Amino acid sequence: MWYDLQFSDDGLFFDEAKSFEGSLNIIDYCKMAKEVANHPVMSVNTFQSVMLRYDDVENIFVDKDYMPFADENNPLPVTVAHNGGALSILQMKAMQFDYRAYNIYGIELEEGTGFTKENVTINTAADTVPVILGNDYRDICSVGQEIDMGIAGTEDFFHCRVEGIVKKGMLVPDFGVQNGELIPLDAFIIFPYGITIQDSPAESDEINKFAILDILAMENAKVFVEKESEFRELVSIYQTIGSTHSLPAIVIADASMGLRLLRDTSAVKVRIMLLMTIIAVLFVFYGLAVTFYNKIKLGQKVYGIYLMNGCSLWMILASWLLELLVIVLPSLCLCRIIFVQRNFGFEAQVGNILNTAYGIIGLVFVLGAIMISVIFRGIDLEKYIKGKE
Repeated sequence: MWYDLQFSDDGLFFDEAKSFEGSLNIIDYCKMAKEVANHPVMSVNTFQSVMLRYDDVENIFVDKDYMPFADENNPLPVTVAHNGGALSILQMKAMQFDYRAYNIYGIELEEGTGFTKENVTINTAADTVPVILGNDYRDICSVGQEIDMGIAGTEDFFHCRVEGIVKKGMLVPDFGVQNGELIPLDAFIIFPYGITIQDSPAESDEINKFAILDILAMENAKVFVEKESEFRELVSIYQTIGSTHSLPAIVIADASMGLRLLRDTSAVKVRIMLLMTIIAVLFVFYGLAVTFYNKIKLGQKVYGIYLMNGCSLWMILASWLLELLVIVLPSLCLCRIIFVQRNFGFEAQVGNILNTAYGIIGLVFVLGAIMISVIFRGIDLEKYIKGKE
């Protein structure tokens, strides 16, 4: 199982990265955390844009439209403070993978070498950093082309070199979740996490951006833990690493109950759980059907009087559905609060969950409308008239 890692207080790390010595401390901290025996770490982020100078974008795209490649949330150029001045930048769609995640997710290239152990290790902080471009960049950029790119949180740009073009239609799961929604890479830039500087860096501001890049990599990292019995030892190791560098320890986020149930579970047990889930869902719908039926039968007399007095079936049905809406609306609102705002730590696929909730609610309305329409046919208006109801 891969478990998410996070810092208990990332503000202290960013403060530490403001100095040369602090940056070296962070780089060594992250290096030790990634090299714990039997617990490999990979970093992946599928929603972090990269910054390009607007002048560079115009030179690269020339007469081509860059909008399909721009960050959908920030598609227009913005002016930011940079090295005491102002700079016009454009945020481009991007993802970040370290070398391990790049291989695990099996990103295939149409041309170039992609990330290798050699090019993710640089001699000095001033060397070029490898990047990979989506297939839609094929007629815009070429392998070997050099482009300056920035990452949110750093004021400096990385001098980058295109090392590959991704195959057309390659997909990766959102948030790095193996069963997540798949995202096409065609219009994305892949920026590397986990860049290693081989030589002892000379004192300069260049090292700061690599320290911040390591912070971002650890905030989007996952650690492999094979057995639950290993958690205590791993937590102890992370605490020791934190104490050694006078920084907070890394926190391991626990897996969800569903993941714990499925881990090391035989196929037979999985089928049993699936069967129990299906039975539970069918029981819920049966309970809804019985509830609707009892409600309509109890109100049948009232509905009959409405019909007798000229009220149309659709008017009664609309009133009944509005009453049902008042009942389910709080549940719908709570569902959006939990999954959209993620107030309770849910990292599931929000769109799939909400669409399922909307679909069930829609199905409830349709079944309720059909049921009430059928039951209305059994109303004896003559009985109510003769009884002077």
